[in-house]
Amino acid sequence: MQTNNYISIQEFGDLSKEHPDLLITTLHGSMKKDTAFMKTFGNLEDYLHPDDIAHLQDYMDLECDIGTDQLADRTAELTNEKLSGKFLIRRIKNEMHRGFLDGNRVHFTGIKDSALRLIWYELPESMQDKLREIHAEYLHEIWQHSEGAKFILDIHSMWSQHPIASKEVEGVKKNIEICGALQRYIQAFLNGTENRPINLITHDGSQRISDKKLNELIIEGSLKAFPEWHASEDNPYDMHGDLTIARRLVLITQSNGGNGSVVDIPKGLLTNHLKPAGKVLREEDINISQVERMADVLSTALAKRILENSN
Repeated sequence: MQTNNYISIQEFGDLSKEHPDLLITTLHGSMKKDTAFMKTFGNLEDYLHPDDIAHLQDYMDLECDIGTDQLADRTAELTNEKLSGKFLIRRIKNEMHRGFLDGNRVHFTGIKDSALRLIWYELPESMQDKLREIHAEYLHEIWQHSEGAKFILDIHSMWSQHPIASKEVEGVKKNIEICGALQRYIQAFLNGTENRPINLITHDGSQRISDKKLNELIIEGSLKAFPEWHASEDNPYDMHGDLTIARRLVLITQSNGGNGSVVDIPKGLLTNHLKPAGKVLREEDINISQVERMADVLSTALAKRILENSN
């Protein structure tokens, strides 16, 4: 495994190839604790509103895409087995924590992005400049290692239920002056009731981007393996226009004669909590057998599409 400051790379299959036949990415990824990125901040509590300190760990667990690193690792292994090691599979893992810098954004948005404006109480300009530098280095690494790729699957996980009082949550996100709001933000998710489906993210607001055939294979396999969950496209959201790295990577693969997809999986599917947990889910809640089943679904779909495309 090759580890840079902000991404890790592992390759499977035909290592003699220069460019990957398949990228499997986790542009948000699971919990990060002792990485070079997290050490950038020193003592995180120095930057928090006093009312938020007690809720920091819950925030960190809520914002990370738990289970996705394990799922992506296993999907890469199984896809390689199903392709008999004849293709080059490159697994790219984001080593930054999504709760502090979004690894799926083409442009640096700093504390103006997502829930980040909730947590930074007094973030010095020098630290914002450092985050900007980190984002630029991260982007360079992503583009460098995705060059020439034919297929991509970007894997995410999301809170299993729609957050209650969504307008209130959005209001908190948009108001950069609000501090001490972490507990309210977290509780909006914990109070959610309506289940979200497995989401194949396809449109960027103006056109279809992702691979329709691959999406159909993943949806079909998901419904068979997990009949208790629904699966659909662009529900509860799409690609957010041209903001995401995932969208750019799909377009890169299309320019190379391939295609790609982005999947967002309810956290309950990957953990021991199929129904609302009433608490923030953590890494120790991951259900390895559920991860294995989903990895089989994803790898079966990927192997079939790659073989179809190569003939």
